[in-house]
Amino acid sequence: MDPTVRQEVYDTYWKFAAERQSIFHRRAKGEGSPWTGDPILGRFKFCNTFRASDRVSQYLNRDVIYAPQAEEYSAEDTFLRITLFRLFSKETTWDLLEDATGGRRTVDIRH
Repeated sequence: MDPTVRQEVYDTYWKFAAERQSIFHRRAKGEGSPWTGDPILGRFKFCNTFRASDRVSQYLNRDVIYAPQAEEYSAEDTFLRITLFRLFSKETTWDLLEDATGGRRTVDIRH
């Protein structure tokens, strides 16, 4: 049995996704709220439409994958760091682990 496209559901999803992305752009440009007339999108928080834009993914990129000392890590170590971070996805937990294991090192950028 082939799946049946329910056009109304499909259209509703894309309308929601497009408005969510529009909200993201309005906020990024610094426009004041309300960023939408939609009562649900205006009241509740949703993940960013692009996962890489959310706060935790930005932290993962900046402080876990591409940390100042990241060049010293093998591909396997980087994979382990990503996997470990994603087990809990919480910046404060990662910071505690880095501090406790000596993983966080201050890089002297003067040289």
